[in-house]
Amino acid sequence: MVISEKYKSSRQYRYVQVFVSDTGFIYVHFMRHQRDYPQALRAFSKEVGAPDILVCDPHPSQTSQDVRKYCNQIGTTLRVLEARTQWADKAELYIGILKDAVRRDLRASGAPIILWDYCMERRAAIYNVTVRDDLKLGGQTAYARTRVRKK
Repeated sequence: MVISEKYKSSRQYRYVQVFVSDTGFIYVHFMRHQRDYPQALRAFSKEVGAPDILVCDPHPSQTSQDVRKYCNQIGTTLRVLEARTQWADKAELYIGILKDAVRRDLRASGAPIILWDYCMERRAAIYNVTVRDDLKLGGQTAYARTRVRKK
């Protein structure tokens, strides 16, 4: 997701990659360049675990040979959406919700726009620990369902 060329964050980020699981767990990874997507994918799979299926936009950074090779190594199937149909994807819905919440938080607090990355981390964390009425969650939060290991 491109924030803006002119709105560089206080930590020098201009881009953010948002990963959303089937249970609604949101993982954000900030990037200085769009070409940093393979590092974002590696960080996501290391932090959360390798997904069975990765659905992505047809952007060249998300469909590069490096990404395809890494997905093969970790046993993930890469599915590329058709152009101009991204809003049909569940992840795009969550991205829209996240962006609106960040915008509202920045306006309500009067914080400068360069703090957008901190606000986005906060919003994703809040969303992950909020209980929602979803059958896939089974009464748990997205965080507990994704990150807490059963013994």
